[in-house]
Amino acid sequence: MKRSLIRYGGEEYVIGEPADDVTRAIDAILAAGGGWYEVGFGRGELRPTQLLITPGVPLAIIDANDPDDAGSGSTSGQSEARQPRTLGESPGGVDVEDPSDAIGW
Repeated sequence: MKRSLIRYGGEEYVIGEPADDVTRAIDAILAAGGGWYEVGFGRGELRPTQLLITPGVPLAIIDANDPDDAGSGSTSGQSEARQPRTLGESPGGVDVEDPSDAIGW
């Protein structure tokens, strides 16, 4: 089963979708100016939870699939290298390795 985790507000939430799909969905929410995204919260039986996604709110999307899983979609067993970016920005739009770039200093 494909699944991802979102780290938001110091908590971890579960999504039953691949990380790429979650990233696209959150990018679409941000392009619309913000909105709600449904996730699961808790251990064992997950409780449906809504996260308010808005520009400037930090979150992390984590691929929670086993890299050795044959159904992971990766032919080499390794995930693709990705450049850091701010969600909602075009790739290469913000250099988040230097935090001063992300906040405009």
